[in-house]
Amino acid sequence: MPGKGKPFVKGNPGKPKGAVSEKTIAWENIGAYLINEGAERAKEIMMASDNKQFMVYFETLLEYFKPKLARQELTGKDGEKLKFNVTVKKHNE
Repeated sequence: MPGKGKPFVKGNPGKPKGAVSEKTIAWENIGAYLINEGAERAKEIMMASDNKQFMVYFETLLEYFKPKLARQELTGKDGEKLKFNVTVKKHNE
Protein backbone atom coordinates (compact mmCIF):
# COMPACT_ATOMS: atom_id res chain seq x y z
CA MET A 1 0.00 0.00 0.00
CA PRO A 2 1.49 3.38 -0.95
CA GLY A 3 2.07 6.02 1.70
CA LYS A 4 0.26 9.34 1.99
CA GLY A 5 0.81 11.49 -1.12
CA LYS A 6 2.41 8.61 -3.01
CA PRO A 7 0.14 7.21 -5.75
CA PHE A 8 2.21 4.13 -6.65
CA VAL A 9 3.71 1.28 -4.71
CA LYS A 10 7.48 1.03 -4.89
CA GLY A 11 8.64 -0.51 -8.15
CA ASN A 12 5.57 0.53 -10.18
CA PRO A 13 6.94 2.27 -13.29
CA GLY A 14 3.74 4.30 -13.90
CA LYS A 15 2.65 5.37 -17.35
CA PRO A 16 4.99 4.27 -20.17
CA LYS A 17 6.89 7.03 -21.93
CA GLY A 18 5.00 8.22 -25.01
CA ALA A 19 1.66 6.71 -23.93
CA VAL A 20 -1.36 8.77 -25.02
CA SER A 21 -4.29 9.21 -22.64
CA GLU A 22 -7.90 8.54 -23.60
CA LYS A 23 -8.70 12.25 -23.20
CA THR A 24 -5.95 13.18 -25.65
CA ILE A 25 -7.27 10.65 -28.18
CA ALA A 26 -10.82 11.99 -27.76
CA TRP A 27 -9.61 15.59 -28.19
CA GLU A 28 -7.70 14.66 -31.36
CA ASN A 29 -10.83 12.93 -32.74
CA ILE A 30 -12.92 16.06 -32.11
CA GLY A 31 -10.27 18.14 -33.89
CA ALA A 32 -10.29 15.79 -36.88
CA TYR A 33 -14.10 16.03 -37.10
CA LEU A 34 -14.02 19.84 -36.96
CA ILE A 35 -11.40 20.04 -39.70
CA ASN A 36 -13.13 17.55 -42.00
CA GLU A 37 -16.87 16.86 -41.66
CA GLY A 38 -17.64 19.86 -39.45
CA ALA A 39 -15.91 22.32 -41.76
CA GLU A 40 -17.71 20.89 -44.79
CA ARG A 41 -21.09 21.19 -43.07
CA ALA A 42 -20.33 24.76 -41.96
CA LYS A 43 -19.39 25.62 -45.55
CA GLU A 44 -22.68 24.19 -46.85
CA ILE A 45 -24.70 26.17 -44.27
CA MET A 46 -22.82 29.37 -45.07
CA MET A 47 -23.21 28.96 -48.83
CA ALA A 48 -26.99 28.37 -48.44
CA SER A 49 -27.46 31.55 -46.38
CA ASP A 50 -28.21 35.04 -47.66
CA ASN A 51 -25.41 37.62 -47.84
CA LYS A 52 -26.18 39.25 -44.49
CA GLN A 53 -26.26 35.96 -42.58
CA PHE A 54 -23.18 34.73 -44.46
CA MET A 55 -21.23 37.74 -43.17
CA VAL A 56 -22.36 37.04 -39.59
CA TYR A 57 -21.08 33.47 -39.89
CA PHE A 58 -17.93 34.57 -41.70
CA GLU A 59 -16.99 37.23 -39.13
CA THR A 60 -17.66 34.82 -36.27
CA LEU A 61 -15.39 32.15 -37.75
CA LEU A 62 -12.76 34.67 -38.81
CA GLU A 63 -12.09 35.64 -35.19
CA TYR A 64 -10.75 32.14 -34.53
CA PHE A 65 -8.11 32.63 -37.24
CA LYS A 66 -7.39 36.33 -36.85
CA PRO A 67 -8.42 37.65 -33.41
CA LYS A 68 -9.68 41.21 -33.13
CA LEU A 69 -7.24 43.72 -31.75
CA ALA A 70 -8.26 45.26 -28.45
CA ARG A 71 -9.37 48.87 -28.70
CA GLN A 72 -7.17 51.38 -26.96
CA GLU A 73 -7.98 54.88 -25.85
CA LEU A 74 -5.16 57.38 -26.16
CA THR A 75 -5.03 60.25 -23.73
CA GLY A 76 -2.62 63.04 -23.00
CA LYS A 77 -0.76 63.71 -19.80
CA ASP A 78 -2.90 63.10 -16.69
CA GLY A 79 -5.83 61.85 -18.80
CA GLU A 80 -6.22 65.08 -20.77
CA LYS A 81 -7.49 64.99 -24.34
CA LEU A 82 -4.87 64.71 -27.04
CA LYS A 83 -4.31 67.78 -29.20
CA PHE A 84 -3.34 67.51 -32.83
CA ASN A 85 -1.94 70.19 -35.08
CA VAL A 86 -2.37 69.47 -38.77
CA THR A 87 -0.83 71.54 -41.54
CA VAL A 88 -2.09 71.02 -45.05
CA LYS A 89 0.10 72.17 -47.92
CA LYS A 90 -0.84 72.40 -51.53
CA HIS A 91 1.12 70.23 -53.91
CA ASN A 92 2.98 73.15 -55.56
CA GLU A 93 4.13 74.90 -52.37
